[in-house]
Amino acid sequence: MAWENSWSAPAHPAKPFQFQLASHSGGQDQALRWSITDLIVMYMVSNFWPGATLEQFQAELAELEGKSQPETQLMRSVAEVEGGLLIVSLWKGKSEYESWAESTLMPQIDIPGGMEGRPTQRIGPVVEHYSVLPSS
Repeated sequence: MAWENSWSAPAHPAKPFQFQLASHSGGQDQALRWSITDLIVMYMVSNFWPGATLEQFQAELAELEGKSQPETQLMRSVAEVEGGLLIVSLWKGKSEYESWAESTLMPQIDIPGGMEGRPTQRIGPVVEHYSVLPSS
C-alpha cells in the first residue's frame, strides 16, 4: 500500500489548513480529507550562527540536558554551512517557541565553549509542508 500526503496552508495563517491522505491499493483509491482550524499553526524558526561550529552547538545542547525540553518543538535540523551553522526548527506555534527560548534557551546561551554572538533569525508561519511517508 502506497501513501502520499500533501499539507498546505494559505498565506494567511488564520485560515484552515487543508490535509489530504490518500491510499492507493488494489485499484481503489481511498482519500481522507479534513480541514484543521485553530489546532496547529506551525512556525518555522531559522537561526544562522556566523562562525559557529558543530562542537559549540553540542556544548550548548549538553547544557540543556536535564532541563525541560519543549514538547511543542516538532523537529530540529542542524547543518554546517559556509560561514557557520544553520539551525532550523518547526514549532506548534510562535508563542511556544518564544516562551521556551525566553525561559530555557536565552538564560544559558553564553556558556563557555558555546556559540558566540547572536544568530540571524527568521520566524514565520508554515504555509506549505511536504513530507514523504514510508510505504508498506
